[in-house]
This record gives sequence, C-alpha cells and structure tokens, in this order.
Amino acid sequence: MGQEAAAAIARNNETLSIVCTGQTEGTEGGSAGAQSEEHENSDAPQPDKTDWPRWMAEEYELLSSATPDSDWLNAISSWTSLERAYGFKTSTIGLPKTARPSEVSQWIKFGRSTRRETQVTSVEKLEAAWWKWWAFLSPEWRMMDQEGRPVTGEGSGEWGILAHPGANGIAMVLLPLLWWRKAEKTGGASESWLRAVHDIAWVLKGLLSAATSKKYVPFSRNDMH
Repeated sequence: MGQEAAAAIARNNETLSIVCTGQTEGTEGGSAGAQSEEHENSDAPQPDKTDWPRWMAEEYELLSSATPDSDWLNAISSWTSLERAYGFKTSTIGLPKTARPSEVSQWIKFGRSTRRETQVTSVEKLEAAWWKWWAFLSPEWRMMDQEGRPVTGEGSGEWGILAHPGANGIAMVLLPLLWWRKAEKTGGASESWLRAVHDIAWVLKGLLSAATSKKYVPFSRNDMH
C-alpha cells in the first residue's frame, strides 16, 4: 500500500475514533448510557414528505426507527432529499445481486413488507456480506482499505450504479444496515456498523450534490459489474 493510501486510511480511522466516542473500553458495543445521552441531544432532520410515494413513506417509517445515531439520521435525511431530486422515479432494474446479503432476497421474497420482521441468523455473516456488497457497488475511483472496505472522503467521480433512483436503488442498501443494527442487540452500535453508516452517509451527500447540481449521471447497464 502506498503512502498516500495509508495516510488516507489513517485519517479515516481518526474520524471513526470520533464517531465512536462514548464506547467503554473492553466492550464491543460500548456504553449504552453515554450513547443514549448523545442520541437524546441529536437533532433529527425533519424531511419534507410532500408527494412521497407509498413505498418511500413505509420504508422511511421503518428506517427512521432504527437508532437516533446522528450519522444514521443524516443518511436517512439525505436519502429522502435524493429521491425527491430524482423526482421519485423508480428504476425497473435492481442493484446487482452479486455479494448481496441473503436477508435482502428474503425481504423481496416476502413482498418487501415493512411490517414483517426480517430474520437475521448471524450478525457476523450479515456484516461481512453488507461490506462485500457495498464494496462491489462502489465506483472504481473509491479507495479501499486493507480489508477491502471503501475509505470515506477520498476520491471523486461519477457514482455509477449507486445513482439508482427509487425502490430498487440505494434504499436497498440502507435496509440491511437497519437489520444489522437491530440484530446486534448490544445497547451501543458496533464500530463496524458506525463506520458503515458514516460511509453511506458520505456517499448519499455526494449523490445528492450531483443530483441537485444537474451533474446527475444515471446508471447504465455498463455500470452493472
């Protein structure tokens, strides 16, 4: 790994250490009390729900109930703004199934129900599958760390397959993050989950910026790796 990549990963790790403050040493999930206090003080962005399609209203209700973590709330807020920028259109082509967590297939099989609890048999397997799928979906210009995970805040370019509007788009990547967090049941979120949310929040801001600045380049079949 070159010096530039190593430095970028170091900067990212510093950011993560800030995101994860409040965790108690020696525990995976950290201090529930410290995180709860932070969550109570966080201001949840209130989205404009005008003209929302039914699928979006239902998924927002589900996603916004996951955790009051500020990065998560910001990610959900950016997602709702992004769908509005897309004009609430939905692509008929789904995201690639390669490396997709089995829980997503399970959810689709049962009619995309937001009322039925999606079963997670292994948090560790879902975590590994989510990161593998996320890395696969990421554009080639994104830098990867030694674990093959995208480095937040580095690089720029077109978003490729992630510029995918509607019910078959990036909302499909947010849902397994919700199931992962609920399945942890540790009081505080794991460092890996916080890092995943931090990264997808950054990507959503980038997608929103591109969409609102008329630089939106919709995905094509060539983006389907």
